[in-house]
Amino acid sequence: MNEFEYTIFKTRLGHFAIVARNENLIRTFLPGTEKQKLKTEILKLYPAAKLNPTLLKNIQQQIKDYFAGKKVNFNIDITTAIKNLSDFSKAILKACSKIHPAQTLSYRQLANMANHPNAARAAGTALSRNPIPLIIPCHRIIKSNNQTGNFTAPTGTALKQKMLNLESPH
Repeated sequence: MNEFEYTIFKTRLGHFAIVARNENLIRTFLPGTEKQKLKTEILKLYPAAKLNPTLLKNIQQQIKDYFAGKKVNFNIDITTAIKNLSDFSKAILKACSKIHPAQTLSYRQLANMANHPNAARAAGTALSRNPIPLIIPCHRIIKSNNQTGNFTAPTGTALKQKMLNLESPH
């Protein structure tokens, strides 16, 4: 059975969506898009997806907790979500998934961590293809001059900065 399911739920920063296939998380959509637009986008990508409000309830709660400012360590198998990506992208995203909350790395440091020391720019491109942002914490990658850097999300770097602020020790 290859059923796609999705749900959209409210967080403190707006609506968040997840898509799963056979109970495996395959896609996340960060806050910043209206609920109806999220649904339209999901159904464009996954036309046969069925709404399931109780989909991966534990992950939904962790995401809500995260955006409420609680410390959350997502312990989710990312294999299914990244299976269709290039080997390079997989290496970058696997390395990124090991970055702890409140920790940031530069694109160059991430490339080194993934054993691709001369691929800082390409690492940024791989991060822009992250199918499960937040779970794979691409928001924790910043420029080597400590500037936020780009962020492929509905509200861009403003959301990235909010997420980094949520994680910073107060």
